[in-house]
Amino acid sequence: MRCLLWALMAQLHSSLDMAALEKDVLHDKNDDAWTTSSQFKRDLVALFSNSSEEQVLEVGAHLGHCTRVLARLFRTVLALEHSPHVLKQNAQRNADLANVVYLRFHSVLDDWTTFASTRISAVFIDAAHDYASVRHDLDRALALPEVHSIVLDDYGTRTGVHQAVHEVLQLGQATLKRYVGRAPPWSYDGRTEVLDWEGVVLEPVRTKKEEPPLAQEVLGSWLVFPAGVFSTGYFVPHGHIDLASTQTGTSSYGALEWRQAIRGELGSEEEDRTLILQVSEPPYLRMQCQVNAERTGMAILRNDGVVLVAVRKDMMRVIGDKLLSFLH
Repeated sequence: MRCLLWALMAQLHSSLDMAALEKDVLHDKNDDAWTTSSQFKRDLVALFSNSSEEQVLEVGAHLGHCTRVLARLFRTVLALEHSPHVLKQNAQRNADLANVVYLRFHSVLDDWTTFASTRISAVFIDAAHDYASVRHDLDRALALPEVHSIVLDDYGTRTGVHQAVHEVLQLGQATLKRYVGRAPPWSYDGRTEVLDWEGVVLEPVRTKKEEPPLAQEVLGSWLVFPAGVFSTGYFVPHGHIDLASTQTGTSSYGALEWRQAIRGELGSEEEDRTLILQVSEPPYLRMQCQVNAERTGMAILRNDGVVLVAVRKDMMRVIGDKLLSFLH
């Protein structure tokens, strides 16, 4: 059946170099215990045959046998390996491939935020196999926002991988997408019979984070300035606004009542980020305040036509430090 699937893939995905792939997958675990089986590599082809516009992160690239297969399937492979000697061997083996980026990187000791702004669609985890390391790598992979598949090798042969995978599944952080590689029971290199699958593929569970209501995020003290303050550099406050609760506040203009704009009230897309402030004593000023996405500043339009800006009081030191850095 799998041979039939392989033949069908060759017909359906003519853009792939199937002849090169068939050669690349032949390096088997029976020949080299440190790589994946030929079946594992074939399953990668079946899984990622439509990933030519995507990037994959290979965590623990080792000598590059799987790196080579991934490079046939993905637009870019980011190959991570902590040993410079091993990474050099990988680069030499795959010197004919122009879409592999080789990075000396320790998956536990180095900072994964390096990849936070990179669009990564899949992660292949095959670094250290103890539970703590695999769990760490899984957590970091799950945190990458665009990852749809996480592949793990040695699921059936290493208890650390098995334990970490099952924990992630039990916590609902991912679902089982499929098994890959040799099916149980199987053996290699004259070893004891293996009673579970060689590898596994997980799909991250994305839970939508509920944003706090705007009314809670704007609580605190704000300094008010003329609208052109950042172009003139004249940092003398026009006044202040203190939003101490979700309905009332104080200001240099008088006591305040305030609320978030009601949907449809203003007829604009900014309603979800707009506050309505009403001074409850003469001259009874009314202010429409549009808050920025970071909740650090807002533009204020008063009903007497005056335009102002407000900045969180605790942000002023940050702004001052940045201005000073420009001077020096």
